[in-house]
Amino acid sequence: PEETRMQLEELLPRREWADINVLLVGLGQMQQQASFDLISQALRLRGRMDALRLLRKIGVPLRAGQHDQLDQIAAGNQELQRLLR
Repeated sequence: PEETRMQLEELLPRREWADINVLLVGLGQMQQQASFDLISQALRLRGRMDALRLLRKIGVPLRAGQHDQLDQIAAGNQELQRLLR
């Protein structure tokens, strides 16, 4: 993130930094919420491991500590624990 910020600052005029920052933060928050919602939906499925593998394959980050229900299920599931690494 820091490297990206520095590169953007080199490309954009200083007067636009604040406006661009608001947009980028908003986009980041939307992406995070979308990931959370997708994980929640995957956990409700009968084939949740297949759904979680697919989410990971398409780039949805799966990490311990980002979703309480995912952590609870992973506590008793070694296959899911490996997926979260």
